[in-house]
Amino acid sequence: MKKTITTGRLREEDFRIKARSAQNRVRVIEIANPTITKELIATLGATSGYLEKDLASDIVPIAIIHRSDKKKMGKGFVRGTNIKEGAFATTVVWDTCNILVVGSSERDMMIATNRLIAIQGGVVVVKNGKVIYEFPMPVYGTIPPYSMEEVKDKTKQLDESVKEIGSTIDRPFLTLQTIPFTGLPFLRITDRGIADIKTKKMVPIFLD
Repeated sequence: MKKTITTGRLREEDFRIKARSAQNRVRVIEIANPTITKELIATLGATSGYLEKDLASDIVPIAIIHRSDKKKMGKGFVRGTNIKEGAFATTVVWDTCNILVVGSSERDMMIATNRLIAIQGGVVVVKNGKVIYEFPMPVYGTIPPYSMEEVKDKTKQLDESVKEIGSTIDRPFLTLQTIPFTGLPFLRITDRGIADIKTKKMVPIFLD
């Protein structure tokens, strides 16, 4: 029960997406409200052959990694988190309990993900290369060994930590953990890639 996150450690480059050109038209998951997303079309540049985030436009990388196989990894971009200097990773994800990570840099995403694997699930928040918050949930990656009072305090600290890396979301834990949930519309990230819930199809990140 306490050793269920069996995927291997990840590298910074695992979170990068190869660009097709100097300017790339891509699908971006946009947060419309706390639980609903929509499709946004954006143009992203490239650095060293990889798609580049756009912090000024609040477009940052996001990924889902299968809890038992890092080769099963979906990558994309999301707008609406306002994360500017860090990363958020969790296994408390509707409804697969895989690893969700979103951040302003691939390095912070790597650090958050590897720490999450080390503590066998829960939540990790990283700021500028350092873990500033962790909430271990080692039982199946979803259940913490704490009292209800401790869980309440840890959850409050979680929201504060996410705001510390720049997020202005009213209910960050709820909003972030539901981004991969394919039971709600419209554009979702999965360990197979990006899913369009309306058409019930997987769609490519690139439009050209």
